[in-house]
Amino acid sequence: GNYNLMLDLISFEKVQNSYICHIISCGQHHLYWSNRNIKSKNTVKGNYYDGDLVKVFNSLVNIKGAQNKQVYFVYLMGSHWNYEDRYPKEFEVFKIQNSNVDKYLNTVYYNNWVVGKLIGIGKKNGIDLVCYFSDHGEDLKTQHNQENYTREMSR
Repeated sequence: GNYNLMLDLISFEKVQNSYICHIISCGQHHLYWSNRNIKSKNTVKGNYYDGDLVKVFNSLVNIKGAQNKQVYFVYLMGSHWNYEDRYPKEFEVFKIQNSNVDKYLNTVYYNNWVVGKLIGIGKKNGIDLVCYFSDHGEDLKTQHNQENYTREMSR
């Protein structure tokens, strides 16, 4: 068949699939989640961290009556510039130089915690697949400025 999205292929295979994401559009944070099999879509606006989706994910996987395989696609902001806006204060563990490197490392630390929580929830609830996507790569010197592309952005 001709599939436009991975989700189309997976739904063809009779898999219960959902996706959750944290995006920023026009300066506003959006948490968005959808479950194709139960026809639900939800969006909330506000100031959020990626970890706020852990509760959303937990509530999605705890929906009873899933008879098919369950696949979840997770898209997070992760280690995206402005680094200091990507993690709660309690995850500020790197403070050696008070630099962008420290702030970036804090985002990696927090992102690892979030992804670990999501995988743990998936394992605990017998989820067949949790597929994580980051926003994009970064170069600590230029962030992700497309006009100054460097190889580091895609590593």
